Amino acid sequence: MRKVILILIIAVFALAIAVTSSLSYYDSRSREALVGTAMRELRPHATVKEMAAFMEKYTVRSYLDRKYHHEYGGFIPQTRLDRLLLNRKLQIVLRVDDHDTFIGADARVFYTGL
Repeated sequence: MRKVILILIIAVFALAIAVTSSLSYYDSRSREALVGTAMRELRPHATVKEMAAFMEKYTVRSYLDRKYHHEYGGFIPQTRLDRLLLNRKLQIVLRVDDHDTFIGADARVFYTGL
């Protein structure tokens, strides 16, 4: 009986590690792909108009924060898998300078179903 319980405990821990590792890999690949897309489609020092066109093409809602963070952020439409994965949300963030021109990109992943 103890062997069965020990095997079950080991299996649960192995499954937890496998799931978290898989999610981490999936998140990393998603971020890399999204940042790569932004860097390919937006030239250095792109204007707000060009960034707005990018956001309109790829996001469901976006906002330019000129006051606090100098970021233009937007959320990518969720896939069915994203909704199953604890309501996973992927955000693209375009960093802007004081003149509101593009200087870089980042991506963030949020799990809101916890």
